[in-house]
Parts: sequence; structure tokens; C-alpha cells
Amino acid sequence: DAVRKMTASGISSLIVQREDGAEGIITKRDVITKVMAEGKAPEDVRVTEVMSSPVRTIEAGETIEACSARMVEEGVRRFPVTSDGSVILSHS
Repeated sequence: DAVRKMTASGISSLIVQREDGAEGIITKRDVITKVMAEGKAPEDVRVTEVMSSPVRTIEAGETIEACSARMVEEGVRRFPVTSDGSVILSHS
């Protein structure tokens, strides 16, 4: 279901939300490396089994330079953007 949502929306990651905030993030790369490469059936694997948690975020007011530096430092490819501690969700 997660991969279908990403594909249908033309995106490569989903934020896993709980009522009190972001719980994790799952990417197409997670699916490829943690599901497909290991020969698991995608329909049998739950998002919580492969998502990254806790979610590392960056505040909307940070500069692109600061964001890029943190990505390199922390070895991540994406940060959900927050405003006052809440993830900013974009709906196309």
C-alpha cells in the first residue's frame, strides 16, 4: 500500500504519522534494500518493520546550506520540514 501511494503521488517517501507527531519515514530505497533485496513479499511486510525512526527533521527557517551540511553529517537523504516542531505536510 505504501509503495502504491508513493508511485501514485510521484514521490519517493512517506512520513508515518501518529496523532502526536511523526513516528517514522519510509522510502522507496527502504523497500528495495529491506524488502525486495531480501526476497520478502511486500504484501507481508509492515511499514513499521522497514521505516526509519525516529524521524530527523529540519525547521523551515534553516538555510539550504545548513540542511545540506546536516544531511552529509547525519548520512541521510531527506529531512521532513517542520514549523514550530510540527511536520509541514504538502498536498498536491
